[in-house]
Amino acid sequence: MLRDALGFHPESPRLDDDFRKRLGECIRVDVPAWTFLAIDYHLDWIQIAFLLDTNPDLKHGDPFLKPERGDINKDQEDIDLLIAFEGKEGSQAVTHLVLIEAKAYLPWSNEQLRSKARRLKEIFGADGGRHDAVKPHFVMMTERLSGKIDPCSWPDWMKICGDIPWLQYSLPSRTKVTRCTDSGTNCKNGTHLRLDLVP
Repeated sequence: MLRDALGFHPESPRLDDDFRKRLGECIRVDVPAWTFLAIDYHLDWIQIAFLLDTNPDLKHGDPFLKPERGDINKDQEDIDLLIAFEGKEGSQAVTHLVLIEAKAYLPWSNEQLRSKARRLKEIFGADGGRHDAVKPHFVMMTERLSGKIDPCSWPDWMKICGDIPWLQYSLPSRTKVTRCTDSGTNCKNGTHLRLDLVP
């Protein structure tokens, strides 16, 4: 949907310059202006791309054996924002995959994050080096990072120097609709609606 809405031109979509700078500082890699972007990108799709890369003769419709690792089609885990771009690690060309998990108003649970970390470890390995030409990066994006998040069981590549890579963003004020009486008093069975600004 995002690619269709913004166009399939190689220079579209373009990352915001300030966001690109902050993201680059977070993952310690220069992020180019032009990247591949995807929203709610399923982990199955990433894992299947690697399976197809290692089985180039596989054709559409061909059955194939259950992969040694992974839980393809077992759940619907995804990445909120996937950013991919070409770069270098030393003299080797690599594709950087930036996997951003974002939360606005609700907190993460350690159970949810442990499950995602387990799946990402299956795909990329404990050190992130399972696929030679791919370098994964994990980033959490929210207004405030909770001190209750426990990354101990996460693979090493999901952390930077043992810390959770965190990208702060400011949540804009939002409007919510409240049911009320004709005088504006909150009422579950009210006959009117009121717009409230939530800072």
